Amino acid sequence: MGTEAIFTVFWSVYFGILGLLIGSFLNVCIYRIPEGRTVVKGHSMCMSCSHKLSALDLVPLFSWLFLRGKCRYCGAPVASRYAKIEALTAAVFAAIAFLRTAWLPGPVFSLRDVPDLIKLILLAVLASVLIVEMMIQKDRSVGRPGVIPVILGVLAVRLALLVFEPERVLDTLLVSAAGAAAAIAVLVAAIWFSPDKQCSRLFWGAVIRFEGIREYFSTENRALRISDGVQAAVSITLGFWPALPGLAIYGLIRVFVPAEKSVRFLGIVTAASALIGFAIPWPGVF
Repeated sequence: MGTEAIFTVFWSVYFGILGLLIGSFLNVCIYRIPEGRTVVKGHSMCMSCSHKLSALDLVPLFSWLFLRGKCRYCGAPVASRYAKIEALTAAVFAAIAFLRTAWLPGPVFSLRDVPDLIKLILLAVLASVLIVEMMIQKDRSVGRPGVIPVILGVLAVRLALLVFEPERVLDTLLVSAAGAAAAIAVLVAAIWFSPDKQCSRLFWGAVIRFEGIREYFSTENRALRISDGVQAAVSITLGFWPALPGLAIYGLIRVFVPAEKSVRFLGIVTAASALIGFAIPWPGVF
């Protein structure tokens, strides 16, 4: 095994372990943010007996495995979703490092490696935000609108790094703008061709009268608008080609599946489409 392969394996494992730790924090965010509670203070406790958990009870993934999914103090079962989210975050982080080996620090680290390392961190931040968002949306059938400016903030930092890549400025801005145009086109089509009218005659009449667009901005469709906003922000941040497969899947679901059945799972589709975008080697914002 050559030196380059050794460093790739090392950093992939390193990011996987980091993902386990971050995944534990994401579990806290998923539970506390919708309740308006702080995520930086307070002790974790058993949901059944309210006993404060020690450090040994909070080792990501391994505590759940060693305790066989039960509380050490009362024996109550502990939901496997916590371990699953930690494992998922670890896998995503390791995949990001493995798929972006050119950005990983080599045997000799220099200041020229810093921009690439920051881009790697930005992808990890984006993945973390989307994992939290998809679980909150699944649990509560509505996402958090604050996620959209966070995702666009990731894009802003990425664009700022173009000062170190002047040859990529124009291409990156164009692919981001194309991602925005594609997202707008897909979402307008999804809004226009609303699947809520079961009778085809009523459906086409509603299309002609723009009823889908008017209904889209009603209070009842707030969750749908937030989900669409997150998907659009992801498309702009990834760029046209990396975002296209996920955007197409998202659009098809929006057109053919009624909102009341799909809105809980649209966050999962968005997160999965972002992961597809990470893996695609086509030119994008990153």
